[in-house]
Amino acid sequence: MLDVGYISIPVFILVMLLEVFINQKESLLLYERNDSLMNLLTGLGMLLFGILLKFVALFFFQWVYQFRIFELENTIWVCIAALFACDLVFYIFHALGHVCRIFWANHIVHHSSKYYNYTVGIRNHFMHLTYRFLFWSPLCLIGFNPFLIIFIDNSTSLYQFLLHTQLIGKLGPLEWILNTPSHHRVHHGSNKQYIDKNFGGLFIIYDKLFGTFCEEQEKPVYGITTEVDNRSPVKIVFQEYTELFREVKKTNAFFPKVKLLFSNPCNSQAEKTNG
Repeated sequence: MLDVGYISIPVFILVMLLEVFINQKESLLLYERNDSLMNLLTGLGMLLFGILLKFVALFFFQWVYQFRIFELENTIWVCIAALFACDLVFYIFHALGHVCRIFWANHIVHHSSKYYNYTVGIRNHFMHLTYRFLFWSPLCLIGFNPFLIIFIDNSTSLYQFLLHTQLIGKLGPLEWILNTPSHHRVHHGSNKQYIDKNFGGLFIIYDKLFGTFCEEQEKPVYGITTEVDNRSPVKIVFQEYTELFREVKKTNAFFPKVKLLFSNPCNSQAEKTNG
């Protein structure tokens, strides 16, 4: 089976170079040299670590698939159902990355850039790959073929990368169903009304269904509401973990420690602001 995730690397490079060319020609100030370098380095780390984790995910999916509840052949309707199911799982996984501190410690890396361009699309924490596949494994238990799940996930990951641009405006009727660059710009905005909105991957329908949708109106202010040290990839990747476990260490009892790990990151930021 073709691994779309790695075949798409030339696409990543091509669209990034095209955006850089347009940025330079039009003097748009979409890029900053050090920020883009940090994005590329964190993306490279995830790529290298992901090579191993792809095999772990496939092995685990095939193991779970042995206990499948239904025998689902790869008909067109099963593939369509798998597509919507994968996107629902992504919505849940993505939302948890924003409302749970132990997951936010990974996902903050993707949001901590104050810029919004295609290099931000590959700015991710390698550690989230160690548990990400577990969220998709129940689909194999239902009876969806593991290779189908991986193919859909890799394909939609490429689509999600292409959302990270300011050069594409609103896309008319496609905005009603699909996640678009406009919807995803909202997701990366630190404007009060944009925080924790538009978690969708391929579709935007789950955000509309669960009340997390917000349309792009005022220009997004990119980044997060707290300061992050962007001078090295090591600091970018581990800064939030360091802060989280410092707070856990100061908490005495076991259950308060666990509660802190699964608390909402917004609560911690609010306390720092008030303090």
